[in-house]
This record gives sequence, structure tokens and C-alpha cells, in this order.
Amino acid sequence: MKSKGWGLELIGAYGMVMILGAYFLTSFNYVLADNLWYQLMNLTGGMAFVYYTLTKKAWASLGVNSVWVIIAAVSLWKMFM
Repeated sequence: MKSKGWGLELIGAYGMVMILGAYFLTSFNYVLADNLWYQLMNLTGGMAFVYYTLTKKAWASLGVNSVWVIIAAVSLWKMFM
């Protein structure tokens, strides 16, 4: 596999780890949804998935992950306003 392919897969794997990690942390009461790290995990994981799915032309997944990023960004904005 080309190095670009591995890089893209690493970005996708990062997104998966961040989003599933955030879900795990809230599901088992390690953090609350208003936790900064939780929101950053969702934001950066979603951004990684947006890039990954855009590159793969997976349009349905791109839509879901774009909304995910918007929700995380608005949540972070509300935390600091």
C-alpha cells in the first residue's frame, strides 16, 4: 500500500478511537458530556472522519460526520460563552 494510503487509514483510525473513546467515557460515567476533553475528542475524531470519508467519497458517512463536527463545535463554543 502506498504511504498516502497508510496515512489516510491512520487518520480514519484516529477518528474511530476518539469517537468510540468519547462514547465509552460517557457511557461508563468517567466524564460528563460538558467535559472539555469529551468535546475535543468528538470534534477531532469527527474532523478526522470527515477528511477520511471525503477522500473515500463515502457521502452518507460524510454527512453524519459533518453534523457530528458541527454539534461538537457548537458545544465547545457554548462552554466558553
